[in-house]
Amino acid sequence: MSVNYSKIRLKIGVNEIEIYGTKDDMQFLGDLALKIYNELNSTPEAAAGVSEQESGSNVVMPEQLPNVQLDPNASLPVNILKLFTNEWGSKPRRLSEVKEVLDSFGLVYPKQTVAVSLLRLAKEGKIRRFKNERGEYVYIAMPSKLVKEPQGEQA
Repeated sequence: MSVNYSKIRLKIGVNEIEIYGTKDDMQFLGDLALKIYNELNSTPEAAAGVSEQESGSNVVMPEQLPNVQLDPNASLPVNILKLFTNEWGSKPRRLSEVKEVLDSFGLVYPKQTVAVSLLRLAKEGKIRRFKNERGEYVYIAMPSKLVKEPQGEQA
């Protein structure tokens, strides 16, 4: 006897709920998803989507996620640039943070692949790379407009 499973995915801003279960469970799971949705929209604290118990874990909190649409068919460097052209990229970010955000968007790459892409983007001058006070490499968006001094006199 085979059991049919169903999956529902509900995305609200940067928050996403995915429910997976049998046909018999879908009514209960749908009601649960609606309850979660209402809680997320009721208070700013709930909108963060993370309980106090989870805050100590290694989970990327939704308020740390950039509000961008990444393309799974695009190259890794293109998606990384989308992250850094957002407000999220205006703070220095470690390799592990970049990898966690990519993972949360469903773009799972080996750590070394992400590291090489970040290094290449930095060498191309598309993002900045430097060491923080703990000696770790961090990456940050390049300023959108570089002020250039005029060369020569203007009449």
